[in-house]
Amino acid sequence: MLTPDWLMNPTTETPPPADRFRLGDVWRSPRLKEWKVDKIESGLARLRSVANPKNTQWRGVRDTGQNITNAWWRVSPTDEL
Repeated sequence: MLTPDWLMNPTTETPPPADRFRLGDVWRSPRLKEWKVDKIESGLARLRSVANPKNTQWRGVRDTGQNITNAWWRVSPTDEL
């Protein structure tokens, strides 16, 4: 199991699964807006809007909605898609 400590220090060996918010990734919301993960803290990811960086939101690192119709899509890093 990955701990929040790993999410804060990504230099360790095992990366988190691709269905989680990861530091530096860009995700597209169900409303087709792009958000960049700029902070991970205590199992929560702070997302900052790419179009308007003043807009932020906090979501659980696993709250990407992979099992529902309104899922988030990871846009980058594109080499891992």
